This record gives sequence, C-alpha cells and structure tokens, in this order.
Amino acid sequence: MKYLFTDNFPLITTETELQTLIKKYSNYDSYYVASGSIKERKNKFDSLYQKYYQYADSNFLKEIKKKFHQRTWEMYLGCVLLEKGITFSSKDIGPDILIEYEGKKIWIECVACEKGKGEDRVPETITGIVQNVPSDEMLIRIASVLKEKYEKYKKYIEDGIVKDSDQFVIAVSRGALDHVDASIPLILRAVFAVGYQTISRPINGGPLKYGWSTIPFILKKNGSKVPMTFFLEKEHEGISAVMYTKNTVLNHSEILGEDIVLVYNELAKNPLQKGVLDFFKNYKCDENGNISL
Repeated sequence: MKYLFTDNFPLITTETELQTLIKKYSNYDSYYVASGSIKERKNKFDSLYQKYYQYADSNFLKEIKKKFHQRTWEMYLGCVLLEKGITFSSKDIGPDILIEYEGKKIWIECVACEKGKGEDRVPETITGIVQNVPSDEMLIRIASVLKEKYEKYKKYIEDGIVKDSDQFVIAVSRGALDHVDASIPLILRAVFAVGYQTISRPINGGPLKYGWSTIPFILKKNGSKVPMTFFLEKEHEGISAVMYTKNTVLNHSEILGEDIVLVYNELAKNPLQKGVLDFFKNYKCDENGNISL
C-alpha cells in the first residue's frame, strides 16, 4: 500500500485539534495537514494515490506538502486518464503530463487557482450568510493562471522541451476559490468572452430571441482591464485546448472525470485529434463562431 501523506499526522475529530495541528505544521499547506489528519479525507486521497503513484515524478510527495491543490489536481486528472485507458508519463522537468497518441505528443500543464491578494481577492465563503457570487474576482484569477501558463508554455518551447508542432493543454482547477459557477462554466467566459444570457424581442413583434452578451474584459478595482478573450487571440494559437473543473479533488464527482470540461481552441495551430480526449464534456465553436452552451 502506497500512502500520499508521509508525515505521521494524528487523526483528529474536532476543529480545535485541526487548528492546533495546522499551527504546528505552519510551513505546510493547511489543506495538506487537514487532509492527512481527517480519516475520511486521508482515505480518499490515498485511494487516488494508489492508482497514480507509479506515474508521479520524483518531486511529487515533496511538493504536495506546499502545493496541495495543484499536485492533487494533477493526480486526479492522471487517475481519470488511466480510468479511460490512456497511458501517460510524467517527468521532473517539463509539463506535468505527456500523452503520446497516434505519433503526436500532447502535453498537459496543470494549475490550481488561488484566491489572490489585495482588492481583487476572491472573498471567503461564509456559512449562513447570503453572498453575491464573486464571478468577476474568480474570472480575474482564472485569466491570471491562463496567462501564467501561457508564459510557461513559451519557455518550454524556448528550452526545447516542447516542440512547436506538439499539442499543449492547460488544465485549470478553480475549486479552491469556493463559490459556484453561475449558469455556465466560468472558463467559457475567460476564453470566449461569453457574458450573460440575453432576451430580445423584435420591435414589430414576433418570438423572443435568446442569446448571450459579450464581455471582452473585466475591470479590476484599480481600473485596469483583464482580457476575457484568451481563445479569440491568435497570439495563443500554441494552446490546443483548456481543461477545467470547478471542484477541488476532495469534492470530485462520483464518476471520475465527470466534473471536467474540455474547451477547444479553434485558432490552435496544433488542434487535438478527434477521439483522444472526447470523453470529457467538451465545448467548441462551430463554423459560424457559435458555442453550444
């Protein structure tokens, strides 16, 4: 039996015990401490690790103590791929996951959003209090990690780790932001500038028409604009697709991978082949630029 948690945490049952333990291991990610000391959580993560450990890079167990959401997201995605019969590799240098399919390389770089700092920080969820969904703040965080990973993609190309002809996917988990996605996955707003649902009626009468508005950017509190047009810009043609989940790994769907969506980049110079990842719920533009939402 392989175990994800290499620290000998005592199993705890109260919030007071948990906070004491988090304080004792203050140099660790608090989610790592909590997940390794609460029996139900520990069993859930260890079960996933049992499937994944032989594919993990040599830094995995060390880094998971500081980057818990990101590395467990990578582990969860790896388990989903294995469940679907897709083998992959993971090395110490380069993107997190490499799939080789029909002579092509598909690199997947995983990232987990954090709540951020300052005025645009995603607020905490407060139990028992009605709150507005902080969609703008969450979109700013999603756009930030897309930009960050695009810059990393360019560095991989520069260093020769990823070839210009390889396919490249950014896999985003926004589960740690809490809150909910309003009506559609937020990733669609961040890459296609999808706004809000609209209803219109012709002046001379006729049936109602339903559609979606376009919001090309979000304004930060300081007045700067954060683009929501990631897949509408030719600059990002090197990114083949984006994966996305609104859940943390702890709260993943009962069926592995059912909570992950795949969004294709129609401007990609190296588009994903049909069949390889089509088992995910996916979104793409048709020839007229329409998306089925």
